[in-house]
Amino acid sequence: MVVFAGKHLRHPAVIAGRLRHLQGNYKLFGRIMAQQLAGHVTAIHGE
Repeated sequence: MVVFAGKHLRHPAVIAGRLRHLQGNYKLFGRIMAQQLAGHVTAIHGE
């Protein structure tokens, strides 16, 4: 764990890139979940 952290501390650009990538994944995941939820709610209230 210490070695892992040390490696990353030497490459801040790598950390920034991975965080940005993770953030993008979470935004995409959130958008998909929101669409699915909206679809379920519409289906329930539509009936």
